[in-house]
Amino acid sequence: MRAAILAATRGVLLDMVVAGENREACALLCWLNPTEAARISKTPGADLTSDPAVVGFLQDRFRDYNETVGSSERICSFVLLKDPPSMAAGEITDKAYVNQRAVLKVRSEQVERLYTLEAGADVIRV
Repeated sequence: MRAAILAATRGVLLDMVVAGENREACALLCWLNPTEAARISKTPGADLTSDPAVVGFLQDRFRDYNETVGSSERICSFVLLKDPPSMAAGEITDKAYVNQRAVLKVRSEQVERLYTLEAGADVIRV
């Protein structure tokens, strides 16, 4: 599932973590590929995590993805993280991979906000 989602974003996401265990839908914690996101942005030098063109592109890609999968794999929301995964917090493995379980634990507050009705400006609905 993770590989299919990353492919759907056409390189705009560098990596992401899927949340959704024991939930009705999936939500994503995402890190942008700054080079690819900047190509989509219409505002040079903007904060790419809140750039309307980048956000809109990803919403469109996730909607397209949702049309091809069953309900258990549909994406309901996502957040574009500004802070990279932390090696000190165990979010990066010794082999330099993102430790999905650690990210979900360390960023559990953000995960919960992905599923609340009044989540905040950084949570983007699909």
